[in-house]
Amino acid sequence: MERKLIAAAVSSALALPLAAQAVEFSVSGHVNRAIISVDRGGDDDGDLQHVDANSSETRFRFTGSEELDSGMTAGVQLEIGRPGNWRTRHANVSLSTAGGKLTIGQGSAATDGMAHADLGGPSWLGGATNWCSYASSGPACPSNDGSRIQMLRYDTPAIGPASLAVSTGDDDYWDAKLSIAGSMGDAGYAVRVGHIGEHGADDDKGDVTTASIGVGFGQGTSVAAAWSQSKNADNHEYQYIKLDHSYGDGSIGVYYKRGEDDNTEGSLWGVGLGHSLGGGATAYAGYRMIEEDGVDDVTLLVAGMRVTFN
Repeated sequence: MERKLIAAAVSSALALPLAAQAVEFSVSGHVNRAIISVDRGGDDDGDLQHVDANSSETRFRFTGSEELDSGMTAGVQLEIGRPGNWRTRHANVSLSTAGGKLTIGQGSAATDGMAHADLGGPSWLGGATNWCSYASSGPACPSNDGSRIQMLRYDTPAIGPASLAVSTGDDDYWDAKLSIAGSMGDAGYAVRVGHIGEHGADDDKGDVTTASIGVGFGQGTSVAAAWSQSKNADNHEYQYIKLDHSYGDGSIGVYYKRGEDDNTEGSLWGVGLGHSLGGGATAYAGYRMIEEDGVDDVTLLVAGMRVTFN
């Protein structure tokens, strides 16, 4: 009995200071489900699929921060997502000061998002992002955007409208992204320019350069455009443009994308519609046609809903 009491007392003594020092965290995320119809042409009459939508995949996250005695702020982020099997999207820690933010662990490389400077509304949920994994993966689909990796990343503080992020990873990986955002009267703008350096065990992953811009003209109308070139084994290049108009709680967008590499070329166009239902729920629908040399055209119809929680 005495041993049990001693053990309980020691455990309580250890737990109290730890609880006082623990970082407070919050839980948030969303569930995004959709139904898509895929028609691959030829003798294929179409394929109806129930999916976890990869336009903004289902996820839940834990985030927290704590101001330290030194004046720095320590942060933590853990995010799990799908489609398919559950997988870790983010698992990192960070330190922030007036001189910027340093992040270590699994997370977004500096160039994540460099292809998507867009000031439009929720129409992108209707298919203006990568629905290609449910149909074709032709040259018009990849955006050459940065991804999530094991990394060491540094973000500068904002210098006027500009900020810079750089990161390094395994196999000599490095990248950098310059972001500029602001407004001029009723118009807003966002510009992102990024570069991923040649890397890999034998430098087999060629360097990538991507630039994107979004401009909002007021009255709910915006335009987004992007260009990218990847000097990998296939020398992939693509261009993208999107016109979006917001109306109250939603928006409608039309877009066109074209890509080519050393082996083939292709294009896609489509329309997306998104509408907020309130309470963190957004319903969406979309249509996409994908064309690629040497294969049948692919068309997709999608309808779904994303519900956020925090």
